[in-house]
Amino acid sequence: MTSVSRYLWLDVEVSAESGDALELLQLSHASTFPVERTLRLAADASAGTETNVGPDASAGEVTLRVDAEEPRVFRDALDRAEWAYGHVHNTLMDGAHDRGWHRIHAALLEVRGVGVIVAGHSGAGKTSLAVHAAERGAGLHSDEGVLLTAGRAVGLPRRLHMKDSARAVLDPRLFEGAVELRYPSPVWAVDPGVHWSLPVLRPLEIGAVVLLGDPEAAPAVRSADAWSVVRDLATESSMFSRRPNALVAELSRVANNTRCVVIDGYFGARGAECIDAFV
Repeated sequence: MTSVSRYLWLDVEVSAESGDALELLQLSHASTFPVERTLRLAADASAGTETNVGPDASAGEVTLRVDAEEPRVFRDALDRAEWAYGHVHNTLMDGAHDRGWHRIHAALLEVRGVGVIVAGHSGAGKTSLAVHAAERGAGLHSDEGVLLTAGRAVGLPRRLHMKDSARAVLDPRLFEGAVELRYPSPVWAVDPGVHWSLPVLRPLEIGAVVLLGDPEAAPAVRSADAWSVVRDLATESSMFSRRPNALVAELSRVANNTRCVVIDGYFGARGAECIDAFV
């Protein structure tokens, strides 16, 4: 089985048996960016020897060949797939840095033709809100990473990462066929293209920035001042930045030229309804 997925200006070609964990790198997104490089990832589950992975458990080692690199050996197929995604992500971010893009920790939606950045701390509910918005017809560009430059945004391609707690508020069918990742609490990787028609990844003019406020408060949309937006986004995103001063300058540009709001009581479909209403 060989598949090709588009990661903005990268094509990622995966060769593996059907059902192999390298399917985690397969995405349904298309992109308007011209392809400048192809990464070829080939799995070979037959190579290597048997190795112990825990009490009374063993598994064959699995290898991965990345372009012309020497084969790498991993403890199992999921370990290999997670390393492979990290390799793709790092290559993508090197290209983003060279092009002047800054990564922020946020989701990106397209609502009525404009880009809407949704930001909040890890676990605040960005992915659940993005899913509810997609169910209402919004374009789901990214649930966890956004690249910014010159007041424009593009989604960072990746499968949705949905926490186990999201089962209480999302359609359980979203979790069918999902892959459980190794995190302290269960996280499920889902290709959103299985459930919705995805937009083509392209630079969007930013129409609004949404900060997730108090989820337990009464549903409300209130204005956010530019300083709060820059502070919150920079705090959440500084770990991804190689040029923090340039990141703050870009966030200031966005905050001062875009409608910025805080949404309270956004759990369930209410947050998506609020976004749709004010956009």
